[in-house]
Amino acid sequence: SLSQHLSYSEAMEAFTSLLEGEFTDSQMGAFLQSLRIQELSQEELNALAFIFKGKTKLQKPLEGHYSLVFNIASDTGRKGGLVSLLAAEYLLQMEMGLGIVRSNPLLSGNASSFDESWNLISSTSSQKVQTFTCEDLIPDLFRLNKVRKELGFRSCLHTAEKLINPWPNSTLLLGISHKHYAQRLAETLQGQGQRAIILLGNHGTIDLVLHKETEMLWVDGNIIREEIISPESLGLKLSSEIYTLGKFSEWKSLLEEKDPRLMMAVEYHLAFFFWAMGMAPSAQGGLEKVRALFPNLSMGNRAAPFKDMMHGN
Repeated sequence: SLSQHLSYSEAMEAFTSLLEGEFTDSQMGAFLQSLRIQELSQEELNALAFIFKGKTKLQKPLEGHYSLVFNIASDTGRKGGLVSLLAAEYLLQMEMGLGIVRSNPLLSGNASSFDESWNLISSTSSQKVQTFTCEDLIPDLFRLNKVRKELGFRSCLHTAEKLINPWPNSTLLLGISHKHYAQRLAETLQGQGQRAIILLGNHGTIDLVLHKETEMLWVDGNIIREEIISPESLGLKLSSEIYTLGKFSEWKSLLEEKDPRLMMAVEYHLAFFFWAMGMAPSAQGGLEKVRALFPNLSMGNRAAPFKDMMHGN
């Protein structure tokens, strides 16, 4: 923890060797552990992201006029479901293009709830969603999975996976828990010329916080700006119980019962999405658009598509 950070050129050499299998398992573990203690510097993150980008496959634009890319490579499946995925189903109904990138669950306890969340994505019948794991896009990551799983902590690789976007012309949404890392991620994305929104959301996911404001960093060209969205500012009273540890297992019954608490949370996320896609000038404008397109959504009368989706139809 007292040693110096790697220079950009040193980081390029080290991360290239790591991904190409030139480290032994013990070297890999020691290297990732040391970076965990120090935390990635801006130059180290820039180098790792550059290597990831160069190794990413499927570099083609995502179909759809107003499209988003959800990067939910947080490996936090055990902490609950993703309200944002439920809201995204409405975008798909509107023929919006949607891409999803997710990492495989490497940390202990994440596999079961990861599968539930992944099945929720995969069960949609829409042809406008494309889903990939990070390993689908960067095959070199496969050879690192054994050691990453044995280490049992989130490493710099988890952080850089959040930046993977195979559709560089589409807005990237990602979440992270630590504000200082959010700023570093923003600067890396800015250097890559990406348009992105980084949320300090629920457990590092792209879900908005339901009981208070959500801080965000918007990356657009040469500008990085801070934004805040809150239920209170939109006149919404949302229940934080909808997103708590382990609550995902109850969503099926909540959807079948058309629970207005969950549907109001969906409405809140849709308002944000319309703002993020440039279809509304603000979150308030996004909410107005949602209510024009989906009247009484928060009353639960449009929950049927989710019921079908949960049954895999």
